Amino acid sequence: MASLGLRGTEGWLLVDATPDLPEQTAAMGSMPAAILLTHAHIGHYAGLVHLGFEAAATDRMPIWCTARMAQFLTTNAPWSALVEQGHIVLVVLDPGSPFEPIPGLSVTSLTVPHRDEYTDTVGFSVARDGQRILYVPDIDSWDLWGQDVSGLAATHDALILDGTFFSGDELPHRPLAEVPHPVVRRTMDLLQHVAGKVWFTHLNHTNPLWDPTSAAWAEVTARGFNVAVFPRQGRMWQ
Repeated sequence: MASLGLRGTEGWLLVDATPDLPEQTAAMGSMPAAILLTHAHIGHYAGLVHLGFEAAATDRMPIWCTARMAQFLTTNAPWSALVEQGHIVLVVLDPGSPFEPIPGLSVTSLTVPHRDEYTDTVGFSVARDGQRILYVPDIDSWDLWGQDVSGLAATHDALILDGTFFSGDELPHRPLAEVPHPVVRRTMDLLQHVAGKVWFTHLNHTNPLWDPTSAAWAEVTARGFNVAVFPRQGRMWQ
C-alpha cells in the first residue's frame, strides 16, 4: 500500500486512503480537505472505512476518482453506506483533464495499465507553485504504458514511482506474472539519468528496501535514487 499527503494553499490533499489513514492524518495534523483514489486494490482505498459513522463520521468529504471507481464504491458495501449517509461525496474525474481538488493544487490523472479486476487505475501529475510531482504507485510495466516515463521525468521535479519489488525473485512460490510490477532495478536502468528525482514507494513486505542496512538500499542510494519510507515523504512538499 502507499499514499501521499500534499499541502495546498488551504488544507491538504490525501492521495489514496490506506488502512493506516488515522496515523497518516495524525502526522499531517488534521483531516484532509479532499482525497484522490488511484484504484480499488485494498491498500489504496480500504482506509475510507475510517470516515464512516463508527469512526470520523466525516461530512461530505470529497473523494475524487474515476467513473469505474465511483461505480464500485456506490454498489458495494460498506463503501456504499459512506455515500448513502453523506460521509463522502464522489467526484468523477476526467482522465487527462486538469482539475483542482483543493486550492493551490492542479491535478491531471493518467490512466496506467494494471490488474483492473474491479476498477481502472490512474496515476497523478500534481502541480503547485511551478513545481510538478508524478505519482504512479502501481503499474504493470513501463513498456505497456502509453506514456513515455523518461519524457515525463523531464517535465516533473519529482517522480514517486512503483517500487513494489526490488527484484524478480522475491516470490519463490508464486509467479511474478500474477502480480506484475516493474522491478526497482529495471526502473533504475530506465531513469538513471534523473536518479535524484525518483522516489520508490509501494514496497511489498518482501522488498529488502524496508531495511536501510540492506545491500539493496545501499545499491539504490549509491545510484542516486531515493526510497519513500514513512515519514521520509514529508521531505518533499510541505
